[in-house]
Amino acid sequence: MRSRIDYPLTLSLLVACSFFAACGADDAPAQAFHAPLEASTSGTDADWVLVFADEFDGSAIDAAKWTPFEGDPRHKSTINTTSRSLAAVRDGSMFVSAIPTPEDAAFPYATGYVDTRGLFAQTYGKIEFRARCMYAPGVWYALWGRSWKNLVPEIDLEFLAENINQAWLVNHWGVPPVPADQRRGFTTVDGLDITKFHTYTIVWKHDLIEWAIDGKPFRRVTDPAHIPQEPMFWVMNAWVGGWGGIPGPSTIFPASIEVDHLRISRLREWTTPAVIQIDQPKATYARSGAIDVELADFDALARVEVWDGDSLVETLTKPPFRFAPKALAPAAHKLTFVGTDGSRTATTVLDVVIE
Repeated sequence: MRSRIDYPLTLSLLVACSFFAACGADDAPAQAFHAPLEASTSGTDADWVLVFADEFDGSAIDAAKWTPFEGDPRHKSTINTTSRSLAAVRDGSMFVSAIPTPEDAAFPYATGYVDTRGLFAQTYGKIEFRARCMYAPGVWYALWGRSWKNLVPEIDLEFLAENINQAWLVNHWGVPPVPADQRRGFTTVDGLDITKFHTYTIVWKHDLIEWAIDGKPFRRVTDPAHIPQEPMFWVMNAWVGGWGGIPGPSTIFPASIEVDHLRISRLREWTTPAVIQIDQPKATYARSGAIDVELADFDALARVEVWDGDSLVETLTKPPFRFAPKALAPAAHKLTFVGTDGSRTATTVLDVVIE
């Protein structure tokens, strides 16, 4: 499992203390759950093709779909580390949880955090997420998409576990020192009960982001400057502290968000090229090391061919696409990585020394 400690942290990490300042131009007043926006402009089911789905019907996390965090990456001003054990599949759901860890005085809680980075990324899509959240003052939960290259953009669903009658629909497109109202926007939906199952849907196109709950739209962004135009992967996690406050006597642990399913579809007609990249490329790799390759905007069953000059060295058939260069002689090599799903192809070249 790749280390995540050196991975750039979420924009929210940088802005936790100021996130909920005055709203920007894209922000709408709080929407009442009984009074959604006018009818959806996101299209029909015929516009979409399912490409990623997890119904959580097994007994363990699917390692071809999710990577769990372990250790230190945490949100600014929160008081938790992360633990692989706190994202678990059972009874047809994924449970992403928070628990006390009183032996750590500085960070007395641990939480679950999983993402699809290196396993699935896509530009545009329809993301359907069915979940419910436990009441737990001091805890908050999120499903969010983020750029596979940069700190932003983000597209978020957030739940403050103390306020069980509210959901936050959020997007970020800038970072500090840009003022808060010029780098992110949000809408709150009031009057639903997040402890009950709801289906949350995000439709993301080149000219639209639309958030809906149980099929009813509540936030719509059309400003092209605020809409991501690059591949994103998806994250599910819990946090303790920070914006969520501090757990108190009424907080019962473990506190969990229970996810019944996550389904992601692509537009029926591709509007973006397929993409391949090397994760954190280096000039030199040990023969005992590994080169991690990431794909975006491919259909399922994509594979990666690894070429050394004119010679095919290996075909990687399923994510995570990790090439071990132990078969290569210690020397300089020009490696070509070709991603393909049978109809779409992308190529990247890595000039590298194998030691």
